[in-house]
Amino acid sequence: PPSAAAAEEAGPEPPPQAPPAHGPAAADDDSDLDEEADTAVVAAPPPDPAALERLASGGLQPEWSRAEQTVPRPLAPDVQTDGAGVPLGLGADLLAHLGPLPQDLADAEALRREVDGLTAATHRLEPWPFAPRTAQQAMVGHIVARARRVQERAEGVGLSLEERDALDRVFGMMTAYSKREQPGFVFGLMRDHTPVHGSWAEDARVWADRLDGELPDGALLNPERALDRLSDVLAAPDVPTADVLDAVGDALDAGVASDDPRLVRAVAGRMADLKTQARFKRLRRAIRDARTADAEDDAAFAAEVASGRTEPPADWPLRDRIAGSRAILIGGDRREAARARIQAAFALESLDWVTTDHSRSYASVAHRIDTGGCDLVILLRSFIGHDVDRIVIPACRSAGVPWVSVERGYGVTQVRLAMDRFLTSSEAAR
Repeated sequence: PPSAAAAEEAGPEPPPQAPPAHGPAAADDDSDLDEEADTAVVAAPPPDPAALERLASGGLQPEWSRAEQTVPRPLAPDVQTDGAGVPLGLGADLLAHLGPLPQDLADAEALRREVDGLTAATHRLEPWPFAPRTAQQAMVGHIVARARRVQERAEGVGLSLEERDALDRVFGMMTAYSKREQPGFVFGLMRDHTPVHGSWAEDARVWADRLDGELPDGALLNPERALDRLSDVLAAPDVPTADVLDAVGDALDAGVASDDPRLVRAVAGRMADLKTQARFKRLRRAIRDARTADAEDDAAFAAEVASGRTEPPADWPLRDRIAGSRAILIGGDRREAARARIQAAFALESLDWVTTDHSRSYASVAHRIDTGGCDLVILLRSFIGHDVDRIVIPACRSAGVPWVSVERGYGVTQVRLAMDRFLTSSEAAR
């Protein structure tokens, strides 16, 4: 032990120091406090309480400041961008990993593939903060709507525990991205949210349509625009076969089903060209099936005319309701004999037959409905695609205009049966 003399020379032992009040070390004097104040980082203002409340209910508020968001990591040097610094190929990359929107999710295998695609897509989000906010919102909305569709279908088909965990992670990653980047309001991130456009599949289509218009290079997610591009290619004079086949392939890659009536009708005359590539095998089969169905429909119409029977019956209960209506019939090629027969049978004031070679046809019909130029819409389902559900039917609902869906054929009998089914009181809540 040290001697008393050594202890006296060292002086009295300093008193024990109190622990710091905040942090690992406390300031010793006022000068240190002043220096610390000079170098302090000014915190971002707190978010608006009302915006927080809306966020808690599932919304994403675009009016939040960028100070509340994370600065995205720099893009890799090999990423190509447009003049505004937006990465090129975002839509194509998303589609490559997510895949086109399935026509149906009827079995466990289809659900598994969709979960795998959603998982892959949510691991490719690094470049998206550089895209316009509206594009980010559409991307989030598209993925979330597809995830909600899986969630909805899984209640009847079922998912494995691993797939349920993967789906939960998809929702978690999209929620985290939305909170970080604040792209805009998206329905579906809360369990009690319901589809905006009637179904989660239709919500996904609407978001894909919006995304296609927001990205600089044009996304491949929009089936309607892909079909429009195909129509333009087919209408061009002396178009090379390779260009046609590329446009057909792009339509399929965009999610157009091989048996979509619009695609089948557009390329039915190109069967020889389609036989040059194995990828069009299902499309060729759909063309053959459509030709058989058309022949059966034509035969049924001819038999109806030859029978001489009165349609609709004299005591038909909807006669007075339908008579005098200004009607629009949508689907397939215009058949004047059938159009005139339908108009006369139901005593319609007018009946316009609208072909569906281009999506602008649907927009024109929707405008007529919105402006009061139509009293009844007749849909020939075997000749039209799903975009009628996105464009025409919402316009009918908004304007209170009834519509009927004819599943097969175009004769008066088929139309009357569709009216019986769709215009009864039991259908009033559609």
